[in-house]
Amino acid sequence: MSLRATIRVYGEVQGVAFRSTIKRIANKMGIRGTIENRDDGSVWLVCEAQKQDIELFIVKIKNIDTLTHITGMQVEYSVATGEYKTFHIVLGDMQEELLSAVITGTTFLERVSKGIESIKAQNETIMGQNKTIIGQNDTLIEYAKDNSKQNRTIMGQNDTLIEYAKDNSKQSGNMLMS
Repeated sequence: MSLRATIRVYGEVQGVAFRSTIKRIANKMGIRGTIENRDDGSVWLVCEAQKQDIELFIVKIKNIDTLTHITGMQVEYSVATGEYKTFHIVLGDMQEELLSAVITGTTFLERVSKGIESIKAQNETIMGQNKTIIGQNDTLIEYAKDNSKQNRTIMGQNDTLIEYAKDNSKQSGNMLMS
């Protein structure tokens, strides 16, 4: 059975592409209805669908990962009227809509810029760590080279000791025979 949900969303929900994001979600889910900005800064939705679809829609609204910051939501259910065939945005005054679009774009660009600066800082940190690791690798390579030289010296000494032991063994054998 189809239901109608009237949803009021509060917070930073105007001027942040909230309505267009909700419209995309609603269209993907096959939810019908409208969304519009209200004078008090909230956004008002009326939607119709099966109850489980509306409940999932509400969960998706609460978990939107955009410029939006939702501080509250009111939901009222009633009987669906079937008046909506699609989901659409109810536009307000055209100047206000254009101003809202400019503000949204500006806000988005500011956040992207901050994100880029954060990534640059992280890259600089990683590059510093890489230089440290390269330095440590160079130290280990030098250590390995020194160990290799020491091992060759020790092997040479072992060869000398073996030859000395062989000579001693021959001399001991010669002394026993005489």
